[in-house]
Amino acid sequence: ITKKTVSRIGTNTDRPDAPDMLGRLMPLAQQQFDTLEQRQRYIYMNPAQLLAYNFGARVTKVRAGRGTGKSTAFLAPRLLRCVQTIPRSEGLFLGNSIKQLYTKTVPQVILGVEMMGYQEGKHFFRGHAPKKAGFKEPLKKPRVWENVIHWYNGACTYLVSMAIRASANGFNAAYLLADETRYLQPWRKVQEEVLPTLRGGSYDHPGWNEQENPFYLSQTWVSDAALTVAQQEWEKDMEDQTDDINSQIAEMLAELDVLPELAESERFLRKLRHLQCESRVFFNFSSLENVELLGER
Repeated sequence: ITKKTVSRIGTNTDRPDAPDMLGRLMPLAQQQFDTLEQRQRYIYMNPAQLLAYNFGARVTKVRAGRGTGKSTAFLAPRLLRCVQTIPRSEGLFLGNSIKQLYTKTVPQVILGVEMMGYQEGKHFFRGHAPKKAGFKEPLKKPRVWENVIHWYNGACTYLVSMAIRASANGFNAAYLLADETRYLQPWRKVQEEVLPTLRGGSYDHPGWNEQENPFYLSQTWVSDAALTVAQQEWEKDMEDQTDDINSQIAEMLAELDVLPELAESERFLRKLRHLQCESRVFFNFSSLENVELLGER
């Protein structure tokens, strides 16, 4: 828990002034890096955040205590990996209400995004990006941009409220993220209205490959502990995990801990990606994982 963990983020080919997290693994222990590139950024991740990030399962569910850093370091890096690996796509950010998304979740996620070097008004806009930004166009343009985050590579993240009936209808989402999952009630509505939209598209475009990119058609669910039986609906399939595949991923990450240079091996990464594409995992984390930032008291 007390280890300081850092990562170097390289250069993005789509936009020279944007950092890149495409397919990169975070080091599992403290490491020093030479300044090989002009743009270099160090970020801190606690052990829980680091594990979820490196595990990279297509279906990731995280139940973590208060103050664990769910929005800033669970959801923000995951959102960036979806955006960067699936350019010009449309993805969904699901919340109990638009008010909850705008006042609680989105500000914290944007804080995490900006910690990783992305700036609102430069690399992304809430609402339509101005023409002078030179952003790529999404493959499917939104009719209304009000609740859309527009990214530099043409990807769009739609803020979707469960409080609005059929708010997810009409999407061909390439990924789905949800915060405060225990408040998404009834869960049957999520299954019937939201999950069927996670079908991506038939585009011949980089990143749109279900067998190669674990973030394409991915699901990310994050919440703290449920307080009532009704709020535990999303946890009922906790045991529906891919145990054998997850064990193989864990072994590869342990191997990477001993030999960090494996992160530069395309053969190693390809095998890991194929496992991640088939992986479903449910993590339980305590607030103690974030003791360095929260303080022992």
